[in-house]
Amino acid sequence: LTATIQSLRTRITGEFPLSSDGRRRLESAYARFLEDHRVPPRDFFGRGEIIAELGSGGEGTVYLVRTPGGFLEVFKQYHDRQGSTHLTRNPEYLANMRALGSRAVQVLEINEESRYLRLEYIRGLPADLIVAPENALGLNPHEWRALTQALRAFREDAFARNPGLAYRTDNIVFEIATGRFFVIDAY
Repeated sequence: LTATIQSLRTRITGEFPLSSDGRRRLESAYARFLEDHRVPPRDFFGRGEIIAELGSGGEGTVYLVRTPGGFLEVFKQYHDRQGSTHLTRNPEYLANMRALGSRAVQVLEINEESRYLRLEYIRGLPADLIVAPENALGLNPHEWRALTQALRAFREDAFARNPGLAYRTDNIVFEIATGRFFVIDAY
């Protein structure tokens, strides 16, 4: 019952309040996630140094970059021109992405020549890590079940808003600070 009530609250407010232990465990898991995805620093088109490869798929690779000013930014570099031109020529896709949830991917810059997008940085974990079978992060079992149900409700809501798109859990991020799920990509 508690998990169901939390799932409804998350659907209404978009927030999932974590216990202090849950937040601590997710912060620790986030640090491990970044460490596991760390790469040797290298320049990213003069924008800063790549410090981690957050993910890679059919379209491209997503990097966490530290700017010369010390800020963290996320860039998605496409494998070929087709991926980046898809976004610049398909404003409906961008509109759908922005309409998801309370905050979806925010494209801050498109560079077609170098085939990358600068995206809003959402400091959090891919949802598939949080709701992994067997509660791999060791969250309180009630909190883990409630998060799992909240993610299910979030995905149902996202699909209802945009039935033509599919949402894998590795394309949904749980922002630890706000306790909110965000879609970062769709296919």
